[in-house]
Amino acid sequence: MTTIYFCRHGEATGNVNFTFQGCTDNPLTDNGRKQCELLAQRLKDTHIDIIYTSPLCRAWETGKLINKYHNVRLIVDSAFQEVCCGAIEDYDMLDLHDDFPQEMYWWDHEPWNFKGPNTDDSIANRFEVMKNGLKRLVTDHPGQTVLIASHGGELRMFNCIAQGLDIMHLGEMGWGDNTCLSCAEFDDEELNGRLVMKNDVAHVDKTMITPDFWLIKEQLKAERDARRAAEGGSK
Repeated sequence: MTTIYFCRHGEATGNVNFTFQGCTDNPLTDNGRKQCELLAQRLKDTHIDIIYTSPLCRAWETGKLINKYHNVRLIVDSAFQEVCCGAIEDYDMLDLHDDFPQEMYWWDHEPWNFKGPNTDDSIANRFEVMKNGLKRLVTDHPGQTVLIASHGGELRMFNCIAQGLDIMHLGEMGWGDNTCLSCAEFDDEELNGRLVMKNDVAHVDKTMITPDFWLIKEQLKAERDARRAAEGGSK
């Protein structure tokens, strides 16, 4: 059996600026580093044999901060990178549904069909890459405990795969907060096993949790519209 802990990175600049991050290489914020430290404290007495991270700096730094209590090998692995979204990258999230209605319909309702404009990457592609990456890790680390520091979209894929579900169930997987933690036990390289923890964020004080854009979207839009009206401007 191989045990895999899978965490989302700490809060990054795109999370607080409400831009669509995708594979844009945004760094952690100060609050994000504090979130990572709390996750590191939570895991400091958990045996970890090796850490894998996405190539993006927000995930890599998350893995590095956790690793200070373990001092194990840290490997950058593109199998766990967030999907690249083309022209949507770094875009103001308040404008996404107006400017990219088809892509955002897929994102909201049919994530298995999502593909950003001007890119060859897609969620379906990343799902297969993720699945193959997990199979490789289970094959390479039998009897060991692995931690992966990655991204919100990949966390949904991990939770889906660990429950033995295909990509058509991806939309049923909830979005986890920054530094939330899932854990699965895989019995073999075919990824038979069980999800034993999902999107747990008990280590982070509620005052430090990054606001969920989708819950405050209308409030943010109203505030922006009021600002623009006061300035006599428009988009």
